[in-house]
Amino acid sequence: MELITNYNYLPKDKKPLLEEYKYHGSDESLCSAYLQPFWNYCSLQLPPWLAPNMVTLWGFFGVLLSFLFLIIFSPNLNDEYTPRIIYFLSGLLFFYYQTMDAIDGKHARNTKASSAIGELFDHGLDAITTMVQTFCVCNALQFGPGFFFFLSMVLIYITSYLVIWEDYVTDMLRFGKYNSPTEAILLVCAILCFSGVFGTGLWSWGIGPFRVNLLVILGSLVLAGTTVYDSVTTVLKKANTEGEHRKIVGYTGAIKCLVPMGLHVVSTLFYYLLCPSLMSNHAIAFLSVYALIGAYMQTRMVFARICGSVIPDYYILNFIVPVGIANKLILFGFNDAFVLYLILIFVLAVYAHMVYHVIREMQLVLKINAFYMGPKNIAAWNERMKELKKQ
Repeated sequence: MELITNYNYLPKDKKPLLEEYKYHGSDESLCSAYLQPFWNYCSLQLPPWLAPNMVTLWGFFGVLLSFLFLIIFSPNLNDEYTPRIIYFLSGLLFFYYQTMDAIDGKHARNTKASSAIGELFDHGLDAITTMVQTFCVCNALQFGPGFFFFLSMVLIYITSYLVIWEDYVTDMLRFGKYNSPTEAILLVCAILCFSGVFGTGLWSWGIGPFRVNLLVILGSLVLAGTTVYDSVTTVLKKANTEGEHRKIVGYTGAIKCLVPMGLHVVSTLFYYLLCPSLMSNHAIAFLSVYALIGAYMQTRMVFARICGSVIPDYYILNFIVPVGIANKLILFGFNDAFVLYLILIFVLAVYAHMVYHVIREMQLVLKINAFYMGPKNIAAWNERMKELKKQ
């Protein structure tokens, strides 16, 4: 019961390091450079009483609305009955999310409310947003609940995990010129808005296997491949150096960090091959299990980097997909779909448990409220506005 009610995500010896944490990152994205003036303008329109984490959360509500549209109009991941306006609205909602995600940090600096909670909250929601983006885009591209849809979800989380892995090992979150999250979300917005204006029929046009939607995915895979290559080569160069707060024991320690995600990918692939009907008839639930576990692992790695701890060799969620596999192989007799939805409920419960306890522990250590702005923050915002008026 103690593990459920008061699980210790934050080791006691790491609490002082959490207070000392500072963000290290670089963004060389070309699109980000062009969007900076727009983001700066939007950040100055935010009221001083609005906490930066609430800015992030309000942006995420747009993602949840897009996911709700998907569940209502494409419960089987088949866009046959999806109105065009839904795709267009989803594209606008993702652009809204990107804007809010870009200005929350600016608002935090304007109000001197930056904290480790903000970074964790930001990247944690990004990890879930990746799932919804993949759902919406692959649905618009008319893949249907089949292999390419499954492959896209698997690969996108491998890519995003490796980016966080590089950040964890090197203490530096880097985004390249052409393959940063900014370009990724803009591509999502473009595909969805185009589908809303012209319809989704164009994506399936082509001769034989050479269809437009496959070409789009191949182009995306090339960009993802460059990200993976960049992350792996960077880690290989720096794996022998010590992190700021932890000790990664050379290449062995760096590779060991990949074990939890590797186990998850292998077990999910085996589950897919063993129970293909789950992907055909319960695609959203099946892919959500994979994506949410991947998002959980990414968030735990971000948290480990922030507090300078070593990630576990495995997580409890590494054992949940094998439950579905065992049900099929050992013939427990339970319906496969029933077991799948039990697994999904368990994953959601574990995810919610982590979110609640991690935020609570960080608030206690840092002595702040993650969703409340104090008088000092509002005063800092007023001073910042005075400075800008003088310029």
